[in-house]
Amino acid sequence: MARIAKYRPVDLAGRLRVPILIIVAEKEELMDNKQHGERVYSPVKDKVPAKYEVFSGTHFEMYGKGRVKAARMAIDWFDAHLESSDGSP
Repeated sequence: MARIAKYRPVDLAGRLRVPILIIVAEKEELMDNKQHGERVYSPVKDKVPAKYEVFSGTHFEMYGKGRVKAARMAIDWFDAHLESSDGSP
């Protein structure tokens, strides 16, 4: 259990080698965006395709009234960075 307590995935962000999309809530009430989203984005932004999106609302609004907008951010990202095994979109 002590090993898990010391595990900090954010410290490994610079090792990512895949496109990454980070969506944060402008009015995030559960965590500090600087300590989480920005901290992951910063070491990868110049190494891989990376985008940092700020959703204009709260954390839970992304899953409620803003879910279509938040989903559109993700869908647009996947459309741009994923392709089928035969190379077609």
